[in-house]
Amino acid sequence: TNASAPLAYDAVMLLADAIRRSGTVERTRIREALASTRGLQGATGTISFLGGGDPVGKDVVILKFENNGPAFFKVIRPSEAVGRPEPQDREDP
Repeated sequence: TNASAPLAYDAVMLLADAIRRSGTVERTRIREALASTRGLQGATGTISFLGGGDPVGKDVVILKFENNGPAFFKVIRPSEAVGRPEPQDREDP
């Protein structure tokens, strides 16, 4: 199996949802719709973004390479990094 497939699926569905909600293919409006995504159900879970575009509840795992292989380094939680509360509900225009 391809471990990246669910992430790719979510990316395509996220873009399709933003285009649908923006009602246009104009990139500025699509970007605004992406940034305002709240509660989109995807293959990897619920997808929401803070106003600045940081994902909510989607930790980033940083690996480092040592002894000829990957090793855990740290986890970054975007919503904690910026100190903003996580949005709760999906908002459709």
